[in-house]
Amino acid sequence: MDPPLSRLGRLQARLVAKRFKKVKIDKIYSSPLSRARQTAGIIARGLRLKVAVKKDLKEVMLGAW
Repeated sequence: MDPPLSRLGRLQARLVAKRFKKVKIDKIYSSPLSRARQTAGIIARGLRLKVAVKKDLKEVMLGAW
């Protein structure tokens, strides 16, 4: 499943972007999954950055640890 970001998730992403304005960030990477891309996109817009989507960042099931 690849559900979209909820209203609360969008709010939280905007708050993260606001908080990160005080931190030097050069690049934002994201998984190709919908919620990750949406979160990264909201944060990136707030910081005027672009998102680099990396398929290697997708979740993988590693079983019970």
